[in-house]
Amino acid sequence: MKRLSLCSCLIGFSCVSLSAQSILNRVPLRLDSAQTAEESNAEALSEPLLLPRRLPAELALPADQLALQSGLRESQAKLNQGQLDEALSQLRKLAESWAEHPSLRITLADTLLSAKQYQEAESLYLGLLEEFPNHFQALNNCAWLYSTATDPEMFKPEEALKLARQALMVAPLQQHHVWSTLSQALFVNEEYDEALRCARMAQNLAEQGKAGARVIVGYLFQAEKCAAALDARKIIE
Repeated sequence: MKRLSLCSCLIGFSCVSLSAQSILNRVPLRLDSAQTAEESNAEALSEPLLLPRRLPAELALPADQLALQSGLRESQAKLNQGQLDEALSQLRKLAESWAEHPSLRITLADTLLSAKQYQEAESLYLGLLEEFPNHFQALNNCAWLYSTATDPEMFKPEEALKLARQALMVAPLQQHHVWSTLSQALFVNEEYDEALRCARMAQNLAEQGKAGARVIVGYLFQAEKCAAALDARKIIE
């Protein structure tokens, strides 16, 4: 049974290098990304072309909102137990009750995206962007949805690239996640050289920021995927 984690996304790897694999072998799989999406859910290793990096949905909650914090913990527990429908139902209620917290809607949307419930996730992201046009998490995560969706109706490469570029422009400095999302958006638009450059930028920023080993390995795989596509194009041409 799948075990999802709040604020996490699926990882898929199209190829594995010896150097990257040697690092990966020393890193335990963590399906509970308690801090952010930075340490991503690694349960979908068999799915090709889905490399990580959506931004975290971090909640800055006043200490007196214990009911909300308790509700989030209960939702996470249900996800850990494989009770996806129950967890989503609770998250929807929390998002409605505490509508003043945009990050809570991001958390719900990210969880829906991890569960491939694309249409509802998209609706939440776009709703946030109507209220907050420069919300870099909504921009970035919606771009990730459009560039990785397995549903053909939700796979929108051109829109993904537009949103990813906008997210990069408004995101705080040193956010390696947005570079990774831009790399993915460029990749699905067959701009492999720029996709490779962005993947390497994501890796460099992650290393400078001392991100977790799994995050850095994910970017290594992403760069390798882009480099392989670029080499293939050169051979064909």
